Amino acid sequence: MGSMSSGFNPGKVQTSIKAVIQANSELMDCLKNKMAEKFISPMGEAWACKEAVDFFASLKETLDNLIIKSDRVFQSVVDTMNQNAENWARGTESESSFSRIPYHNTILKTDVSMIKENINEERGINESAANSAVDTLAGIKDACDKALVSAERAVSECGFIGESQAENLRASLQDIKQNISDSFGEYTNTTKTRIKETITKYGDIGKTNAKTFISK
Repeated sequence: MGSMSSGFNPGKVQTSIKAVIQANSELMDCLKNKMAEKFISPMGEAWACKEAVDFFASLKETLDNLIIKSDRVFQSVVDTMNQNAENWARGTESESSFSRIPYHNTILKTDVSMIKENINEERGINESAANSAVDTLAGIKDACDKALVSAERAVSECGFIGESQAENLRASLQDIKQNISDSFGEYTNTTKTRIKETITKYGDIGKTNAKTFISK
């Protein structure tokens, strides 16, 4: 058979939907697990003061919102692919050849409980360790991008040949990529600013208070 400008391949759609779901799992691992392991937990060991607690409470809110929005987009993409595939199957009298692939939400809230006002009654910041934690954000953001590229590729190969569905779905994923890029840029810049403010404040206090753990 020659190449088709329009058509439906149920097997391809199922494979692509599974790949999108796997990409979402990888994205959620970055936004939840990698952020906790590589950024938040190390910060909990390097930065302890009221300013740190307040900052991470705000970061938790924005990160939770990013996770929720990302998950909703992925669910919408999967639902759209499933629904369009079912429509194609009915339209081509091949309804029994397509089985919907379920999407399961796995949203967990960000844990910032390791950020404390003091560590063994000491308040302040270890500048080197804190900046090292900030440096991990670039790698986490890149891993997020990689997951989203995988999702876009899967959508491109979903079997909706010559139609606009794939383009619309890719656009939704591009929106999430931009949101993540903007958010991680904000996390990086704001964290660096707050670190400097803490160094200034506790560095001054440290001249008369030996219980700060500033490390310059």
